[in-house]
Amino acid sequence: MYKLGTFIKMTHSGCAYEDQIRFVKTLAGLKSVEIWMEKLDLQENEIIGAKTLLDGIDILIHAPFVNISLISCHDEINTESIKIQKNLLKIAKKISAKSITLHAGSYPNFFTTDEVREIAIKNIKILLRESSIFTLENISVGKKVNISYPTELSELAFLKKKIPELTFTIDIGHAIKNGNSKDEIEDFFMLYKDSILDIHLHDAVNGGRDHTALGTGSLDIDWFFNLLYRCKYSNYINLEMLNNKDVEDSWKLLSKYIK
Repeated sequence: MYKLGTFIKMTHSGCAYEDQIRFVKTLAGLKSVEIWMEKLDLQENEIIGAKTLLDGIDILIHAPFVNISLISCHDEINTESIKIQKNLLKIAKKISAKSITLHAGSYPNFFTTDEVREIAIKNIKILLRESSIFTLENISVGKKVNISYPTELSELAFLKKKIPELTFTIDIGHAIKNGNSKDEIEDFFMLYKDSILDIHLHDAVNGGRDHTALGTGSLDIDWFFNLLYRCKYSNYINLEMLNNKDVEDSWKLLSKYIK
């Protein structure tokens, strides 16, 4: 059966991760914690300290994504972004992380779909040669000068055909915000259930806000957990909200689904 958890932040050295861990450990039935790591200047004692405090709880990592892209038109940015993720892998090994969720990033609006796919496939393969725990997330739509990628579940499916070893983090809130229907989400889960290592769970509105407490948006929670039951999903689900109250309220709402 799936393992339910939530996020904490270790975005830079000196970040008050201990208080966050104390809070999440009050959540009854907590099985996992996903740590968002952004600036990788963490000290050895901070890394080991987090692992010690989370003893008995599975640890996942959300990789840096601010100012990072694996699909930039600048090769130098792609190269440095890959280097950052390889450095993150060293931390992941120290804390025995189960997975590392990647954002591919954004690309300039003058790229064609074929161009961005080619760059994405090349750079994702480089990281997967380093470790199979890298997993790719569907991210929310951004359509200005820089276009977010991949946003559609169908694009994840395309990448899977080109990179068979690719695994996924599926962000349900992003899928709702991006306009994916229940049928699209169901079809994807039924086809790729064995390749989904992590789920980010939060509420959202089509074309509107996301990362809100469960029950405040368009997510049909009963339908979602019924889908997980039907496809026998057995990996991780982590709440991804912006404050402790939303996490706490959402956790109470999920009490009947905690195994």
